[in-house]
This record gives sequence, C-alpha cells and structure tokens, in this order.
Amino acid sequence: MNNGLYTEEHQIFRDMFKKFVSKEITPNVEQWEADRAVPRELWLKMGEQGFLCPWLPEEFGGLGLPLEDHTWLNKDNWGYRTFANADTLFRTYSGYLDQIERFIIRGLSAAIYTQTTDVEIETNGLMTYDRKVVKVPETRLSQASRKLYEAAAKIPFR
Repeated sequence: MNNGLYTEEHQIFRDMFKKFVSKEITPNVEQWEADRAVPRELWLKMGEQGFLCPWLPEEFGGLGLPLEDHTWLNKDNWGYRTFANADTLFRTYSGYLDQIERFIIRGLSAAIYTQTTDVEIETNGLMTYDRKVVKVPETRLSQASRKLYEAAAKIPFR
C-alpha cells in the first residue's frame, strides 16, 4: 500500500523490518517481559540489518589533505574527499559536526572519527603520516567539538 508518503525504498525497509519483527522479536516478547530485559544480541542483529537510526549516514570523515613532504608517497595519495588547504578541510569537518549535533537530538549516542593519522596513501587523517603535522590546530578542533557536548547536555533524561 502506497498512500503517497512512502517511496519504494521505504516500502522495502518496512517489509524487511516486519519480517525481522516476526522472526526475531514476536516469538520472544513474553520471555523478555518476564526477564524485564531485551538481550544485547537483538540490538546487534538490528544494527547489522540497518534498523537502528536509519536516517544517519553510514560514514562521516574521509577528509583528505595531502601535505608535501609528510606523505608516505610523493604522489598518488588520496582521500575520499581531497582538499587543497586546511581551512577548507576544517570547514567541512565542522559541517559534519553540525550534522552530528542535529542527530544527537534524534538519538545518536556515538560518532567516531576513525582515522586520526594518515595511513600509507590515504590522507584522511587529522595528522600526517609521519605524525609531524596536525592538519587543523587542536584548539580549532576542540572548539568545534564543544558544540556536541553542549547539544548532549540539552537532552532531557526521563
């Protein structure tokens, strides 16, 4: 049934979730009610299937900035997105944090920038391959990150 609100992708997601509920949740509800707990394994399965926070992008980061004389190779380095200078890289990074800030209100509990340093030809790190240059000054990174703590502090706990 499509009432004009859902795309085909929405319908596929709904159908997959209904099947998941029928197989993994419904048969166990009474036991979980008696135990007053839902097993961790269920949450892991839901995450593997993409049912937790489906509005969130899968990946943040991949911001490349190759700096001459600080790369593993002198050429053919890459990033998911490559920038010409640290200011543009920082503006994009800060924009990602703005998105995360909005997601915190909707239930996001963690976001990880997984590549703190460049790795061989990947220049997606916050520091260069040789660890001699922090691409964006730490004070700017800290200042930009502060908005995430402030957003989390505004969430009411019930």
